[in-house]
Amino acid sequence: MDMVVKTEQTQGGILLSIVSHISLGLYVVFSKDLFRHFPPFALLACTFSVVLAVSSILLHKEINWQDFARASIWLVAVIALLRSITKMLAVQYTLATYVQLLDIGSPFVSAFIAWFFLRERLPRGTIPALITTTIGAFFVIVINPWDIQLPNGQTDLIGLVLAMASSIFMGMLVVVTGFVTQVRSNPANVYIQQTLALVVTYFALSLVFDESWLPFRNMTVSTLCYLIVFVLMILLGGWLTVFSLSRVNSTFFSVLLSLRLVTAVVAGWAILGEKLSNPMQIVGLVLVVVSITWYLWKQDRREQQRIP
Repeated sequence: MDMVVKTEQTQGGILLSIVSHISLGLYVVFSKDLFRHFPPFALLACTFSVVLAVSSILLHKEINWQDFARASIWLVAVIALLRSITKMLAVQYTLATYVQLLDIGSPFVSAFIAWFFLRERLPRGTIPALITTTIGAFFVIVINPWDIQLPNGQTDLIGLVLAMASSIFMGMLVVVTGFVTQVRSNPANVYIQQTLALVVTYFALSLVFDESWLPFRNMTVSTLCYLIVFVLMILLGGWLTVFSLSRVNSTFFSVLLSLRLVTAVVAGWAILGEKLSNPMQIVGLVLVVVSITWYLWKQDRREQQRIP
């Protein structure tokens, strides 16, 4: 009976992981598009406020307010906040595709963090997979590998540095969230607390930078519907990430990361006009998707073989 329940939870976790990754891939594209029309901090403060309100209503029976005193949950909230801010800034400086391209390198970050801080052995194949992924990302970003030059120069460079920082925080977030939700705290508590931290911080940043709220008063019906879809993406992406990590291991969750990149590339072309025009970019994209998926799939297989 226990094995049946465990299998059902794993299958549910797989589905949750897929929907979560697709939503987060779309989130990058939609946020970049919306930042053209709304002040970024105010936009995210409003959307995360709605997310917090909806989540609190739906999850009120699951929330244990005593858990909010745990330092581990606040650690998750701080990491999530740093990741959100760096990613939000990155998409304003460079292409959404580039941001998502660096974002899926977070499993390598997790592996090296465990190696450096916890003295764990690097998984077999880490270095070759990292080299192949880096080469593929290089082909995508510079467009022409024989003429190394970023499309938007220094602006792209700033965005890429921020995207790399976001990827590092993502790697930390997956590891810490997986540990906290499986060992110490309810996933609902983790999600509510980190969302609350985002709301407070983004409202504070909006006030500090004196952003104008006039665009929210002049919204059309179509813009309002667009914002509603954006809120749903945040709900699905963030909520399902926390809950799927409590049902599947973090390695398997990371195997599906390439879904975010594929989603961002397709949506970026359709909505933002970000096209992969050079054949070498297509080659680089395939290299990244294949190498990182193979690497993470092998890790998941090894982890499953170790479990009795």
